Amino acid sequence: MNTPRNHRIDVTRAARRLIAAGAKSLTVSLVVIGASYEEDRELLRLDGVSLNFLD
Repeated sequence: MNTPRNHRIDVTRAARRLIAAGAKSLTVSLVVIGASYEEDRELLRLDGVSLNFLD
């Protein structure tokens, strides 16, 4: 359960739409949803998150 792993989420289209609409910043929120389909703050512990921007 606590095995480190990587997940990739491609937000290119969403980011491009925001930039085209004039956005000057981007906020990323990670929300863990448990089996009850509600936010579960105790389900996942993160040591860090990295964002890679590709052109």
